[in-house]
Amino acid sequence: MSKIAPVPAPTPEWPAMSKEERAAWLRENGKGYLSKAEQEEELRRHHGDIEMVYYAEAKKAHDAKDDEVFWQWFSLIVAPAYYLKSVKRWNGADFIRALGFDTTEADKAYGPGWLEDKLSAPQEAQQQQDEAQQQQDKALKRLLGFEAVAVKKHQQAFSAEELVNTRKVLAHVKKIAASGNAEAIIEMEKDFIQHDLERCVKADDKEMIGSLNAALLGIAAIERKHRIVDNKEQYQRVNEEFSFPKNRKQGLPLDEARQAFASHRTRLGNDVKYCLEETEKQLFRERRKALSIAEKDYIARQARTLGVELPQRAKPAQVKSGQGKLSAREAAKRDALEKAYTSLSRAEAVQAYPELADVYKLEAAVKGFADESIPNSEAQKMFLEAIRQESFNELAKGNPLPEAKQRQAPQSLQQDLDPER
Repeated sequence: MSKIAPVPAPTPEWPAMSKEERAAWLRENGKGYLSKAEQEEELRRHHGDIEMVYYAEAKKAHDAKDDEVFWQWFSLIVAPAYYLKSVKRWNGADFIRALGFDTTEADKAYGPGWLEDKLSAPQEAQQQQDEAQQQQDKALKRLLGFEAVAVKKHQQAFSAEELVNTRKVLAHVKKIAASGNAEAIIEMEKDFIQHDLERCVKADDKEMIGSLNAALLGIAAIERKHRIVDNKEQYQRVNEEFSFPKNRKQGLPLDEARQAFASHRTRLGNDVKYCLEETEKQLFRERRKALSIAEKDYIARQARTLGVELPQRAKPAQVKSGQGKLSAREAAKRDALEKAYTSLSRAEAVQAYPELADVYKLEAAVKGFADESIPNSEAQKMFLEAIRQESFNELAKGNPLPEAKQRQAPQSLQQDLDPER
């Protein structure tokens, strides 16, 4: 969503209307995107949670680039505190009041005076402390704009100061990842996205804003599932929703959190290609590694809650392949192939490693297989990523890849995907 002039309330009575009345008004006035059957399906999938219907309506409006209707539907949701704070920063407190946003979570997080900036002394002291910390971090986060914006604004080489700042952020990311604290990693990634979003709002980059809003919604989905994954009764309902084999892996559901993890990991992998400096590329790689740590933690909690025993993982120093493990030399070759594939253009990558041409051909052929056989888009991405990873392993061992014309993945490439890639 782009930054927009405050959307007027659809009707003067809007702020005083109940959420149900607002939803009915939107549909009666042709602003509903879901059919009756789709509404009922959302209710069924989410056990009668009407907010998930509003969320689905907002997402449909977002996908249709209908900003005004997006905000009207989104105002019916109890939005995360950090998101409402950003909305206030972008469009002002009157925007929130006019659309009657539910500020329950923000009131808990920032106190009842946050919207009017009328805070108690302790709250104001806390806010000043937060702002001081934000100011301290500002220089470090300055370089972390979304990849397309960075390419547009930083075509020249980085200055020495910018490189130092990026390296400090890189050290911070490594420190958070080393802690193994999944919540801290997710919070850190959310901060990165929010910062990128603010940059893109200032640059009025509508395409990137839409992508980052989708990323924030993904992070919100991860946070929601984190709150219930340890509760056997609540999470059993999620487990039942994802009962089809195509929506499961190793006996666990590929729920919204798992899908969001996979989608964001793919996004971070793509970001590497748009970076100009090796330090920036390394930053995105470290963020991706950190996210994999949080994802593995979530998978372990899924397994513990559902009583599923996961297979033993390979040791970090060794990478499993179809016919065995990689030697140290093979592992180094594999890493070099992946680095070239993710950080160079196709022509540059093939020039550096001619064998990568077979990876591109195989991936194109297998994509046709995936389009026909795997209807779930997130599952498709996970499957194609598995193909790439196994291809790097095979090439590192000196094995040829299957002919691209086969249009199906060999059996060794159809194994389940490890979250740390």
